[in-house]
Amino acid sequence: MRALLWGLLIAAGLWAGYWWVGSTAMQRGTENWFAAQSASGLVAQAEDIAVRGFPNRFDLTVTGLNLADPASGIGWSAPFVQVFTMTWKPWHLIAAFAPEQSITLPGQSLSLTSTGLRGSLQLHAGTDLALYQIIVAGNALGLRSSLGWSVAADHLAFSTQQDAAQNTAHRLGLSLLGLAPDGAVLAALAGQPGLTAKLQDIHLDATAQLSAPLDRHAAQTAPVLQSLDLREARLLWGSLKLTAKGKLAAGLDGLAEGEIALRIEGWRQVPAVLVATGLVLPGVAKTVERAMEVLAEGGKDPETLEVTLKMAAGQMRLGPIPLGPAPRLQ
Repeated sequence: MRALLWGLLIAAGLWAGYWWVGSTAMQRGTENWFAAQSASGLVAQAEDIAVRGFPNRFDLTVTGLNLADPASGIGWSAPFVQVFTMTWKPWHLIAAFAPEQSITLPGQSLSLTSTGLRGSLQLHAGTDLALYQIIVAGNALGLRSSLGWSVAADHLAFSTQQDAAQNTAHRLGLSLLGLAPDGAVLAALAGQPGLTAKLQDIHLDATAQLSAPLDRHAAQTAPVLQSLDLREARLLWGSLKLTAKGKLAAGLDGLAEGEIALRIEGWRQVPAVLVATGLVLPGVAKTVERAMEVLAEGGKDPETLEVTLKMAAGQMRLGPIPLGPAPRLQ
């Protein structure tokens, strides 16, 4: 019995020592990171840095956070951010964000509010620190700009997970529920009875193929997007339902090449949406509507538009309609 007691005391002492060493390394590493950013000319401030969680977790809490790049005008500040990891699984980090955060961009500042916004970062165990998975999820999100516009969403979930067969491919997923557009957009669409005050669903399922793995060598290998396999993209907004699937790849010039098959139910809502969101000038809306009508007449249902978005030789076409330069993937 005495030997067992001594064994337990020794094991507890070793574990406490391990936790102390790990927590000290985490705190000093975080403090050194802030110091290094400040020395490089960036703004990196924190009122307090603390590590707790004994005995089974390392819980890092940074309060009074303020990060900014004076050269680009981009910054982020928050009352706090917390990062948790289990002592036996340090390659899996979980972050908890404050209900209110501030984001600075050139020409405007943004206020982000949320409930239960969390993030998860999981790496492969090993010296390369290769990315395996990222998950971000939260509820009751609101984004308000100093320029006067705002958007909100009931729920957001985003994920990326490394493909088991290819270490340079990542499966991407997005689910956005109850997206409320800016009030000015809704006011411009007041005469469209088929559209609701919120978009019911925005969904994305795709695989991105990169030129190199996302790991600690990324600064040297500089991974870039080589191709995108769009399994399904879906938007549901009242009577308007858009689905898309197809594949795109970067050409020699870095511009996208490939085809995306589009299906739009209730397509007559689209021209008004394009005008309300500023993507199309009001004077062009009738031309867009007539072109979509011609495309829809060739299908089985005149209220459903099925057309292919083609990108080749640096140009983009919607069916026979030229749209201009193809987007750049690299």
